[in-house]
Amino acid sequence: MNIPISTPRLSKSVSATRDQNIPKHRSVFDDSIDTTVRNSSIQAGITGQGKDDTRWKFSGPWLAGLTEGEFQEYVAKEVGRRKSGFRQFLKESCAASLTNEARKKAVQNDEGLGDFKTTSVEEVTEEQLSTFIRHLRYDISTLNLQIRAFLDLAPSPAPRAQDETEIYDELISLRRPKSVEVVSSSPYAESGPPKTHPSAGLSYSRNNSWTYNHALYGPQAHAPPVEARIVMPKNASGAPPVLGVGGVVADISSGFIQFDVKPLGSSNPKSHDQVAGLLFVEPQKYGGSKTWVEPKHAYIDAKGKIVLSVIPADKDAVAVKEGKVDEIPEPLQRNYLPAGKTFTRQNGSGEGYGLSGF
Repeated sequence: MNIPISTPRLSKSVSATRDQNIPKHRSVFDDSIDTTVRNSSIQAGITGQGKDDTRWKFSGPWLAGLTEGEFQEYVAKEVGRRKSGFRQFLKESCAASLTNEARKKAVQNDEGLGDFKTTSVEEVTEEQLSTFIRHLRYDISTLNLQIRAFLDLAPSPAPRAQDETEIYDELISLRRPKSVEVVSSSPYAESGPPKTHPSAGLSYSRNNSWTYNHALYGPQAHAPPVEARIVMPKNASGAPPVLGVGGVVADISSGFIQFDVKPLGSSNPKSHDQVAGLLFVEPQKYGGSKTWVEPKHAYIDAKGKIVLSVIPADKDAVAVKEGKVDEIPEPLQRNYLPAGKTFTRQNGSGEGYGLSGF
């Protein structure tokens, strides 16, 4: 199919147009996310910035995908035996926090950056560590970042974004706006990190910015279409149709007349573009109902399933594929006048033509 592998689709809705209906493509080979190396800096790991939060491989589990029993087992077996290591980790974080405070004071007092005191882990006292832990107990968000960095947990799903109505209601009301914490910018936060490389070795293309060069007709505007089998049409319960494309089961995309599952009626001119096999079974067709589609891109979910995005194929591309170019209707020719010979209305007098009396 010559399509790239994208990051998992987000749960937010997308507009229904030919190109925007398909989720925005982001290659799994982008330098910012195609990495398994954890940042060695403690501060970078705690704040969750940079590549440390967008990796696709973590040593810890994805808590949002664990059942209650699996979570209890993980806490009992993994977390319980690492208490001493977590205290040492907090000691390193405390030393980094004291160093940052000294740096801020030096900047406020207009002192040189080389004059502030750097606190090492060995210099952290038990009193300083106890005070640091006490502050963490009241700062849940920072404590969560500390735990996630220590256990190397996969990022959690981000909270639902507010729409314009909710934001407007909060602005005109006297209530304090709700604080929305962006948990992670990772593309795998909602669905969980993949078990293997996000591409699964299926494709190594970063995008679909390529042009198909036909041997007879030259460069084409669209990629060669792929014939898809209609595995299951729309049923009485309202389940959407399912297509089979290259051995992959794919859902239809909304926003296209060809994939519209609402009967428009024979009087509607757009009804001729609908694929009849999506609405009902066509037993008279040998081998089942089929239709031409154009694959856009695919992604691999956390369970290893291939999720393919397809749109209806272009009519001209289908005609080229089937060798029926002579059946393509000619575009309508607009009547035009050559330059310099356009018609202009002459506004003048009617005298001398026998019209002066009118």
